[in-house]
Amino acid sequence: MLRELCYDQDFFTLQTALVILPQDLVLVTILDRFGLLDYFSGSFLQSQYEETQLGSMVEEVFYALITILSENSNASKMPMDLAIRREIVHALAMDPCSFSDLVKRVAERLVDDPSFEGMLREVANFRPPEEPTETGLYELKDEAFDEVNPFFYHYTRNRREEVETILPKRIKKKTGKKEWEVVLPPKPFGVTEGPYKAISKIWQSEAIIQIVFVECAGSD
Repeated sequence: MLRELCYDQDFFTLQTALVILPQDLVLVTILDRFGLLDYFSGSFLQSQYEETQLGSMVEEVFYALITILSENSNASKMPMDLAIRREIVHALAMDPCSFSDLVKRVAERLVDDPSFEGMLREVANFRPPEEPTETGLYELKDEAFDEVNPFFYHYTRNRREEVETILPKRIKKKTGKKEWEVVLPPKPFGVTEGPYKAISKIWQSEAIIQIVFVECAGSD
């Protein structure tokens, strides 16, 4: 509940800001709050962070930007059944788990919805226990892995890293590609109606071009 009322709403507020305020202003403000305005202005030596901290903070601001520009549940008014499906898919993408463990990974509001168990049967197979001391497990269906977003905003850093390990192995098995050849892009924003479709215009802003340019230059 805290996550839905605080963390999720913070990102939705930033998305709303991108709709009603100049997008360059919003981006610059985000960089300033992360303490990275000098870095993305090209003043690498004036950063307030030590070298090891700087890399982590740059990574965090990119994860925040990816979430703002790809997470669409509030912006699209996602129906409850689709929201439940998405949460179950991402909860089971890391590993199979029991029903009691699954409901700990999903918001109580979604678990209490009448469509929860029906949606669970759609995306997961139940593996019965083999021994009296074991617990039955729910395992994500193979085709449901195509719905997994490795940048899902409810993942912690550790969970993102787990999924970023699991998905390339599955893609390698299906396509024959080597793991280092697999690229895991975020899911597209996909909002084409209503005021929030304006968020996609951000790719034309000077600030986002500057951010991408500085990061590419830093990577080189």
